[in-house]
Amino acid sequence: MTQVIQDDPLPDLRKRQIQLEENYRSTIREELEKAAKPKNRVSGFLNSGFGLWLLSALFVSAAGSVYTDYQTRARAEAQATEAKRAEEKKIKELTQRIDLEISYRMSLALARLEAANRDQPTSGARLHQSVKTALEPLTRPMGDSMPPLFPEFRAYSGLALIAELRRHVPDGEGLRLRKVLASLTGLVATVDAGQSGRPRSAHNVAGDLISIMKSARWDNGFHYTDCSKENPFC
Repeated sequence: MTQVIQDDPLPDLRKRQIQLEENYRSTIREELEKAAKPKNRVSGFLNSGFGLWLLSALFVSAAGSVYTDYQTRARAEAQATEAKRAEEKKIKELTQRIDLEISYRMSLALARLEAANRDQPTSGARLHQSVKTALEPLTRPMGDSMPPLFPEFRAYSGLALIAELRRHVPDGEGLRLRKVLASLTGLVATVDAGQSGRPRSAHNVAGDLISIMKSARWDNGFHYTDCSKENPFC
């Protein structure tokens, strides 16, 4: 009788175990490859010729945008600075013309007061009228018989010119001009009041006028503007 010898089952179990291990490793490797594939794709794209060109184009576009923005801001700042300088120059020239016009009106008024002082009217009414008329370059707009130094100021009285000047000077100087305006208005009111009382002399009014208006900004070479209160017709 022939004895049938069966194969040992252990080798088959071992093969099955190895097969399962291989399948597991393969599954794990596939999962890892899938997880790494997007990175590899992105990296590969960026390292490609087209990717490098696209990155360069984006960088150049961004840099160009930043530079354009810088140029726009710089141009706007330069224009603002230039506009400010132009406005400052315009105001400076305007205030210089106003100062000259005020000096001219002041000189005219003093010259008229000097003439009234020479005439020495004996009548109180005549004296009052001559002094009042002498102050008209400061109290009234200029006309054809008495033209302004600058035509643009024809419609301004001397008082109005001082008020206009206040709008264009620093606060400190504006405060001084405010006091000048108040004092000059008071002087005019005093002269007007002389009609019903004893009129003031031309010499005294001229002295007060110089005391109120004497200033380096209005000493521009016109007659009498550099005289003193005590000697207004120097």
